[in-house]
Amino acid sequence: MENNEEGLINRERELNSLLEAVRKLDDNRGKSFIISGEAGTGKSYLIEHLKQRDELKGIDWLEGVCITREGVPFQPFKEAFKKKTDPKSTEGSKHISFSLISYKQEKGVNLFDSSKPDTIRESITTIRKMAEEKPILVVIEELHWADKSTLLAFRYISERIKDMPMILIGTYRPEESVDFDLLDDTIHHLGQREKAEKMELGPFDLEETKEKVNSIVSDTFSDHFIETLHNKTRGNPLFITETIKSLKEKYHSSPESHPENITPEDWPSTVEYVVKRKILKLDKKTRNLLQYASVLGERFEYGILSKFVRMNEMELLDCLDEAIVKGILKEVEGGREETYRFTNSAIRDVLYISQSKNKKKLLHKRAAKLITSLNIDDLGDYRFDLARHLENIDARNEAAKNYLIVGEMAYKNGDHWKAIKMFNKVKQLGKELKDFDGVWEDYANILYDFGCSLDEGHEKKIDCLKEAFDVFKRLGKDTSMNDCKNALKDLEKDNLYKEN
Repeated sequence: MENNEEGLINRERELNSLLEAVRKLDDNRGKSFIISGEAGTGKSYLIEHLKQRDELKGIDWLEGVCITREGVPFQPFKEAFKKKTDPKSTEGSKHISFSLISYKQEKGVNLFDSSKPDTIRESITTIRKMAEEKPILVVIEELHWADKSTLLAFRYISERIKDMPMILIGTYRPEESVDFDLLDDTIHHLGQREKAEKMELGPFDLEETKEKVNSIVSDTFSDHFIETLHNKTRGNPLFITETIKSLKEKYHSSPESHPENITPEDWPSTVEYVVKRKILKLDKKTRNLLQYASVLGERFEYGILSKFVRMNEMELLDCLDEAIVKGILKEVEGGREETYRFTNSAIRDVLYISQSKNKKKLLHKRAAKLITSLNIDDLGDYRFDLARHLENIDARNEAAKNYLIVGEMAYKNGDHWKAIKMFNKVKQLGKELKDFDGVWEDYANILYDFGCSLDEGHEKKIDCLKEAFDVFKRLGKDTSMNDCKNALKDLEKDNLYKEN
């Protein structure tokens, strides 16, 4: 969970709505809230932030958590109101009053007794009396795991809370609920009748991601890295926070070496735990399919996947449907054919690294063979995938050749940044200038053109011109070296490149 001192980003509207309801408790006006969001979007953080506010003084704060659908009837409500009926459970609590313990000790009240047919109505009568003595705020978390009795109690209280000094808050993860089950019916019913306010916590946009990163680290990561982080996490606040904290610790002694990308091994254990929890709730066949798909990449086409996994078509479609419903995959529009992508890079990466090295190598080999067997004249977008698969089976020369083709195509299409990334991949594979005649002069020209095209304040401008100068120098291209020097001189940075 995030630290409070890091600030609340993009959740101010929801917090203000909750605080407004708190202020109305003095007028005996209660309200019910349902807060939804996928794992990591900040539901618990929002609740914790509310709990620490001064406005909550004088209000009994009660909490319960749904464990499983087959749990004890009314279990989260029993857990919450135990603090009102059991003196031992209130020890160390900031918000709990001891004055209402008598409801159980003197009147024999047993809230939410499943042995009584009218227990919900009787319990609400008692809760109303409790709230009239001191306002109550009840939080029931993980409603997606709630049993029928708990959801009925939540619905019944929400329908009668308007004239009670009480607030009821429920949280749930939509990707873990089942369509048309009682939770969906409860939410739909309360929404239609305006008996509960629904809050949907979505991901951060790029600017909010930057704000979150800058609130955690003093030595700022590059804009390019933050954009990469945002794209890979899809703006998930928890994933952003925990990843930056982990990288901050990793690079604390040398901030100048901050990464420009996130590898599968960079995800912290907290992120891995959230992802694995989602994956383990899937059918075994779906989990196996997703492992295969993770080798294909973050995006993959149905046609390629169907040939890759060798699975019965209906079985394959059923697995894909489950992965979509559970928030693991998403259909992508506008592709050459039906295309899917993982909803989050962390999900793909955790699935990928969970497989043995030998298995991954075998699957990359199968994928490379499949792509090369495609009956098309131009591999186009498949070529980058082919290069990646070849790299992962140690076919370094073939991988380098395909990365070069991708880079040259990107350069022709005006995508200088992608072209530079592809040439850097070739360098990472250990290929020297002599291995590919003429390529490195193209690479240097791309760097020079791209560097000159960037605004003077852009963080990559100097890096591109410096790299171009170094390559031209190694190639003995004096005229091009001078062009780089002149460009750098305009920026008063040419002293970085004086010859020895």
